[in-house]
Parts: sequence; structure tokens; C-alpha cells
Amino acid sequence: MDQYADGHILSIWDCFGKKTEESKTWLLDILRKHGCKTVLDVACGPGTESEMLVEEGFTVLSSDASDAMITTAKRNRAARKEAIFSTWEIKLANWLTLPEDIQKPGEGFDAVICLGNSLPHMPLTDGPDHLQLYKIALKNIISMVRPGGILIFDHRNFDYILKTGEPILNTVYCNTLTKRIEQSIDYEKGVPKVVILNYIFPPDDQKQQQRTFSINFYPVLLKEFKQMLSTILGGTFQHTLYGDFKPIIPGDDVKPAMFCHVVRV
Repeated sequence: MDQYADGHILSIWDCFGKKTEESKTWLLDILRKHGCKTVLDVACGPGTESEMLVEEGFTVLSSDASDAMITTAKRNRAARKEAIFSTWEIKLANWLTLPEDIQKPGEGFDAVICLGNSLPHMPLTDGPDHLQLYKIALKNIISMVRPGGILIFDHRNFDYILKTGEPILNTVYCNTLTKRIEQSIDYEKGVPKVVILNYIFPPDDQKQQQRTFSINFYPVLLKEFKQMLSTILGGTFQHTLYGDFKPIIPGDDVKPAMFCHVVRV
């Protein structure tokens, strides 16, 4: 069972969702390097990244398709009494209807972020174009950024997962506590359709058993993601690829847990 979809992730979010200083520093450096002030977070979850960005002085609009996540983000916002948090907007929005759900300011946001391996929640479709929903979602997300603005996406290294059958456990994203990751892959007519990752967490104390959190992802390969960007944006964009926050140079034999895309349009 996918415990993100049914909201069970909230019970262990303090363990799963805390970000490392490395991940925070990387994101802030990218945004400041490009002179960003307004940010749309299209996969805010309970608001972890968004809250940090508000603290750092950015004007943030956060959205998510999960009612439970939006409720939690709003609760977290209400707990912050600093005046700056009165500027933090939070809205329920779906990637497939994003232009109708979110009114962009002027020509768009300075930056649009979609982090936390969120995009692979988008199901693959049957038929020859299994990435049809991915393409609609990406096109809508891209439509929210202003000319000259940036998009930041990340996703797991599904190339490695599908090739080896093994996920990469890397703690550069979350502070703690994942003990190990187990996985299974569902195939349909020989094609991988769903990657199920089971995150194993140690107990809070000696009286408890270890905790398991299961989540379904719909895998997209690196070359497929690049091709979708190219098809939607044409040739007029700059694309920088990172692996676990380090620039990837063509020809490098690296096996990051996560790929990060920074796209300037």
C-alpha cells in the first residue's frame, strides 16, 4: 500500500522529511545565484522546503494535490507567529490542472520547484506514450515560470534501480534515520510500471519495533526526462544536471541516489 497517497507519511514525517544542511545550502545557493525572489513550490507536502524559504526571505506560494499535506502545511504556517509568515500562501492544486488552480503573478514566478522525488508520483499510462501524464504535468509546471526564471526538479536514479534492482541509500537529502531501503518492481508485459520502495526506520525507543514506510513511484529514466524538457521547451533553455548536489560532467561514471535538474528558460 502506498502510504503517501493515504496520508500515513505524516506519522513519520519528522523522521523522513527533515532536510540536511547540504540540501538546504544547495537550494538556497541556486535560487540566490539566479536572483530569485518569488517561488512556487508545486509539491510542498507539509511545507518543509517552503517554510525554510519563507524564513530566508523568499515570497512563497506552496501547493500540493494532497488534502492531508495542505492541512498540515497550513497548521505549520499557523504555528509561526513571525510577520513574514503572513505572506506565505498555501493552495490545493493538481499538476494536471495547475494553470487553472494557481494564478501566476505577471509573467510568472522567478522559480518553480518540484522536489522530494515528487514528479514520479505521476502514473504511467498504457499505450505507446506511457509518459503522457508526465508531459502534461511538466508542461503545466513549466508554464508557471517567467521568462528568464528557473525550474528545479529532482527524481531518484531510476536508471540504476531498474538496471540493478537495488535502490541507493544516501543520506545527503534527509538527516537521519533511514536504516535501509527495500524495493520491488512491478512489470507489465516486460515493462517496469511501478517501483515500490520500502523505507525501514529504527524504532523511537527500545520498546517499539522498526517502522516501515512504503511508497510507489512510476519510474522515468534520465534520458526520458531530458527529452521531455527538450520537447516542451524547444532549444531555448539552459540545463544543468546534478547528482546528489554535485554537477555531473558528461562521461563521469557516477551513481547518485538522486538527479537534480536546474533549468533556466
